[in-house]
Amino acid sequence: MSFKAKIISVIILLTAITGAFFTMQFVEQSKKNSAEFALQKVVKSIEKNDIKTFTKFVNTQKLSESILQEFLEDPKAANEKKEEKSIWGEVKEFGKTIQNRLSGYIKPELVNSIESQMRVFVSTGLFSDKKDLTSLYSKKPILEKMWLDLSGADFTFLGFSNIHEKDKKASADILFKREDLNFSSSLTVYLEKTENGWEIVSIDNLGETLNQLEELKIKKIKAKNKAIQEKMAKSINIQNIEKSAGLTKGEFGEMRILLRVAFENTSKQDITRFKAGITFKTKEGKVLRHVKIEDTDLLSSGDLVEKSWPMTLSPLSKDDHTIFKSKKDEIDIIINFTEIEFANGEKLKPIALESE
Repeated sequence: MSFKAKIISVIILLTAITGAFFTMQFVEQSKKNSAEFALQKVVKSIEKNDIKTFTKFVNTQKLSESILQEFLEDPKAANEKKEEKSIWGEVKEFGKTIQNRLSGYIKPELVNSIESQMRVFVSTGLFSDKKDLTSLYSKKPILEKMWLDLSGADFTFLGFSNIHEKDKKASADILFKREDLNFSSSLTVYLEKTENGWEIVSIDNLGETLNQLEELKIKKIKAKNKAIQEKMAKSINIQNIEKSAGLTKGEFGEMRILLRVAFENTSKQDITRFKAGITFKTKEGKVLRHVKIEDTDLLSSGDLVEKSWPMTLSPLSKDDHTIFKSKKDEIDIIINFTEIEFANGEKLKPIALESE
């Protein structure tokens, strides 16, 4: 190869290397200017409690406004239902009721509260115990309750999909799975491009997703409770339940009747304690009264006993008068066990639903 040919080859090689370098630089810069890059940086910032990076790629105020709006909108707008039974449905209904009453002061305060919770969580990985205006909606601040209900016992982040960019707008789906509820879904986030790059500004279908999770959780709890209640029914057998015909006076002169219950321990274990509720109903199904009873005496396996509990009557209550005057075959008296404890330490108690 001649000297001239060598020079040309070197020039071509250097040109190719330079072109490749600038191409890689361009591709790398393009990635850094992409919505996907911003999303990945947000994930890393949460993992590392890096609030500075987080606020660079998340407009916390706009996102907080979006989260609040999820609870103020009508829960039936997207999905027409006759009834909305979940806690998040109730929260949204409450939000809809007060939406027009929120003053120009309260709504910004709620947004500021959510934004503050967000910053504390990203910075520390924990939620603040401080009470604020969001206690209007739940015992816990909205953002904390949202995260606890969303993540549950077994939450897995699966990444992003359907990332679309158009002009200065972008959207992406956050994929996740709840193993404990066998539920996979996604939340849609929206981004806007600013002079400094892409930033997350809002989130969609959050309330709807929380509603679905709540319904699945309730369904799972009801299935567990059914098994617990069946075991409770097999542990204590009610032989007879009736009220006394006459009245007795209490310590302070109040008028009372006695509720007599005969029951048998049909389990293989001794029972050390139980709680139950007694309901009085007319034959037409009208509920007259609920009464709670409790027994802490040892009930050995196979024992049959009869016990009495006093029930104070109100002279002003028509329903109490109906209970007192009615004969045994004129009203229904129903007993439901709410808790049973055994000598071996086992405890049967249905799981309480949050909405109860």
